[in-house]
Amino acid sequence: MNPFEQMSKALARKRRVQTTWQPGAEPKSKSRTGSIRDLLKSTARPMSAAEIAFDVDLPSHTQNLVWLLLKHDIKMGRVLLQSGMYAWNFEHQSAEATAIRAAIKLLKKHGYAVTKGGAP
Repeated sequence: MNPFEQMSKALARKRRVQTTWQPGAEPKSKSRTGSIRDLLKSTARPMSAAEIAFDVDLPSHTQNLVWLLLKHDIKMGRVLLQSGMYAWNFEHQSAEATAIRAAIKLLKKHGYAVTKGGAP
C-alpha cells in the first residue's frame, strides 16, 4: 500500500479518544499559563510536559517551559507534580474557597462591608 494513502486514511479516521479540551475553542485565558491551567482543569488524569506542550501548541522543544510557567502554581499547591506528571489539585480550590469565606465572615463581624468585586 502507498504510504501517502496510509497517512491520509489515518488522518481522516475519527479519533477514538475524545477529550474535553479543544484547542480551537475560545480560550478562557489568553496567556500560556492560563491555557495550561484550563487544560489541567479539564482533564481527569495527570499529564506529562510533552502532552501539555502539544495540547496548548507550545513548540515541541520547550517542555521545560511547562515547568517554568507552572512553578508558581506548583509552589502554591494548585498544581501537583509527581514523577514528571502534572495534575490540577482540585482540593486546593475548595480549601482556598473555605479560607475566603472565613475571611469574609471575620471582616463582616468587625463591621467591614465586603463586596464581591473588591473595593467600590
